[in-house]
Amino acid sequence: MKTIYITLLLLFVVGSHPKLKTKSTGNAVKKIGYRTNASKTYASLNKKELDTSNQKSNDSKRYLKCDSIWENYAKKMESIDSLISLKVDNSPLMPIVNKNLLLALLQKNDSLLKIERPLSAIFQGLDSLPFLISNYTWVTSGNGFKIFTPEQKILKKHDSVSYNFENAEDMDRFVNNWNSRKYYPKAALELSKNTRKFFIYSKNKIYNSVVTAIGIQNSECDDGYFFYNFDCKGSDDDLLIASPYLIELDFGNWSDKDKIIQNQPIHDCYDCLHSNKLIKTFAKLKGTNGFYFTYVGDRGNTEKLDTPSRGLIYIDESDNVYNIWDDEIDLFGCGCL
Repeated sequence: MKTIYITLLLLFVVGSHPKLKTKSTGNAVKKIGYRTNASKTYASLNKKELDTSNQKSNDSKRYLKCDSIWENYAKKMESIDSLISLKVDNSPLMPIVNKNLLLALLQKNDSLLKIERPLSAIFQGLDSLPFLISNYTWVTSGNGFKIFTPEQKILKKHDSVSYNFENAEDMDRFVNNWNSRKYYPKAALELSKNTRKFFIYSKNKIYNSVVTAIGIQNSECDDGYFFYNFDCKGSDDDLLIASPYLIELDFGNWSDKDKIIQNQPIHDCYDCLHSNKLIKTFAKLKGTNGFYFTYVGDRGNTEKLDTPSRGLIYIDESDNVYNIWDDEIDLFGCGCL
């Protein structure tokens, strides 16, 4: 009786264990991966439970660690204004234009068009033309959210298509139009001549440029954005940032600074995939130490990345990193998770 019981127990284990799968070989079907010893089977199950328990424990430790890291990051962000003011006041060799740039970054005026703000990101390889990005700014509205971005006011005058949402064909037309990339060359003419002109910075050069069109790109899985197309003689170069300021820079790459930025613990605390561990420096502000312009992605690989980005970072003497400004595009689609 004991022998029969053990035999039945083994048959039950073989038939029900998740690892005991069948594999088809031609017309023959055979069992694979099963164990012939009941104690080993139960040991395997116990190990899975232990692994799951360990995973939960590791996740809990990670969350606690990341909470501390985010708190430290928030404190750094709160100190940026005083840090910039201190550097401006105590850098006698810093060119006036660079001081004005840093002071302008302190203003954080969301009512300005992106082209009027101190710094903007430029991306290539995602469209036939390079473009300057203006990410949507979302604000609360009643029980939901709405887009509050200055470019929207301009484009409303040029996008007058109306839809009857009770009509199926109109609904399909709206969806197709919403997802398409739309250009409005005439919208650029609403900008003053001075506003339309700006400077573009590549990895080692500065170009004059002028806005030729304003457009919009919606998306189901990222935040969407407005964009500016422009005329620039350096369109065959790796164009990275834009500014109304003629910034004085020292171009170059500082690999030791790259490693400091890439190895920041906060990069392991994001909920979605990102490309922050690929950040590289390409220029630094003249007349002071510690301010580096950075990029992730150029015209050759932007579309292959999760979050191509541009930034201005300050690194102090203790290798603490402060994010002064950044812009990115979410190509991973974090909004759909």
